[in-house]
Amino acid sequence: MKKLAIITDSTSYFTKEYLQKHSIEVASLHVVVDGVSYEEVDVDNEFVFDNLNNKKKVSTAAVAPLVFTELYQKLFDSGVEDILVFLISSGISGTYQSAMIAKDMVDGNVHVYDALVAAYGVENIIIQVANAIESGMERDDVLELASTLSKNGHVLFTLTTLDHVVRGGRVSKTSALIGNALKIKPIVEMVEGRLEVTRKSRTNKKIINKFIVEELVEASKKYEMIYLRIISLQKDEITDEIEAKLKENIKNIEITRTSYIGPVFSYHLGDEGYGITWTAK
Repeated sequence: MKKLAIITDSTSYFTKEYLQKHSIEVASLHVVVDGVSYEEVDVDNEFVFDNLNNKKKVSTAAVAPLVFTELYQKLFDSGVEDILVFLISSGISGTYQSAMIAKDMVDGNVHVYDALVAAYGVENIIIQVANAIESGMERDDVLELASTLSKNGHVLFTLTTLDHVVRGGRVSKTSALIGNALKIKPIVEMVEGRLEVTRKSRTNKKIINKFIVEELVEASKKYEMIYLRIISLQKDEITDEIEAKLKENIKNIEITRTSYIGPVFSYHLGDEGYGITWTAK
């Protein structure tokens, strides 16, 4: 058994194969429909959108402290010496607080990281830490890497429609109607751990060149390595262009890709759009 183990929550949407390969444990958030709670890992995006379309009351709920307590104890009982916990931002879920409460309920080294990002942003950090553990990196160096990457996380995303962010109260219904009519694309970013619409654009060209490539070129000058993850929700042509331009303009960058967000985040953001997340050391 590995001396270092990773726990994340169900809004890190890795494949089952990836989780098994790296022995990553998952604590599930919940999707609540008309007062009935379902673990996110047991439902899919179709379940969420079908219930929304049928005018059901849908919400999401955090992981309970007891779930983390049981996971921690299971890992310690198996011989793990340090548990690294990477979770959805404390600014948008009580899951982080639950993990911290559970930390005080067990004896052992539990390191809970609040990167103030979410979903594919947390995935991006976990990938680098899991690779470091697999490579045999020393314990203290792994913990330092985890801390550094968690402090440098950024998320930027744009959506095809504003309808879903209205549900979260980040855009008014009137603004959404006007924005959708004018085909204005909202730029959603994580600001102090919360999802906020920070900018808007009518063109993908401006988003790609100004908000992504230009800003990342400047950021790359400050760091030894940029770790970037691109997400495409039915927007592969655009994300292919983003990847090509970033590789052309930035040498110290490693890029991974994904094309999936699950029920909790689909509820808040929808199922069509594209974006990036990056962290650095």
